[in-house]
Amino acid sequence: MTLSSGALLLTLAASTAWGGFDATRKLLTRTPGTGALALAALLALGQLPFFLLWLALPGGARLPGLAYAPEALGSIGFNLVGTLLFLQAVRTSPLSHTIPFLSFSPVFSVLLSALLLAELPGPLQLAGVGLIVLGAFLLNLAPEDLALPSRLLRGLTRERGSLLMLATALLWALGAIFDKRALRHATAPVHAVVVALGFGLTLLGVLWVRGELSQLRPVRRSPGLLGVTLAFAAAAQGLQLLALPQVLVSLFEALKRCIGMALALVNGAWLFGEPVTARKLAATALMGAGVVLVLA
Repeated sequence: MTLSSGALLLTLAASTAWGGFDATRKLLTRTPGTGALALAALLALGQLPFFLLWLALPGGARLPGLAYAPEALGSIGFNLVGTLLFLQAVRTSPLSHTIPFLSFSPVFSVLLSALLLAELPGPLQLAGVGLIVLGAFLLNLAPEDLALPSRLLRGLTRERGSLLMLATALLWALGAIFDKRALRHATAPVHAVVVALGFGLTLLGVLWVRGELSQLRPVRRSPGLLGVTLAFAAAAQGLQLLALPQVLVSLFEALKRCIGMALALVNGAWLFGEPVTARKLAATALMGAGVVLVLA
């Protein structure tokens, strides 16, 4: 399947918005007293004003059929559990033993979308997805793991966080697939509102049970940064929901991962003073070669 120019533009715009969201969210986490779970809840519910405005546009508020419910529950459930596992993974193990395994999300997308959506990329596109996954994996490796790759692989059995992150990649891939299935029965703005409400209210419930609702307060001390982050989040989610019906989920996930990693490299150097090494540039070039094949 060749991407149309419209689908490609939506995919690039969504991926760029996700990159902006990742950078501004990272800045928000530096606010003293901010809890990761509280931040996730606030960012989910904070998108609602944007989505309600979108819903008010002509044609946006059509009621979905009953077939929508299980698909929407799948989307919310998989993304929610994936987020909780992600937070647990980075608390349990070093980042160098967790983040690289998130790169396997496009691989899971290829396998699962073939089963659940009857989607399968062509041979060149599959090769491109493989290069993007390899480049993203290498980009996130610590130098010592690159020298001894077997150590990282052994970490799958030693480090609980590594397995949790693999599970996160699997669940987030399923979340995107169920988003696409849900969009067969509902408009994009309806689904955006349902997901934001379901995700945010569930996380608020978790915070209430834990007695951690007070963690919502610190983030509100940075209203400007919070507003920019919410705008990026709403744009990313909205554009993704517009793109998914027009593109294979596996190709969307691969391009999103590639652009996200490249932007993380740029934003890391610009905003956080992170070094840009030859290894990182080579890994980014590898992902770029993968993009060429995906678009072939």
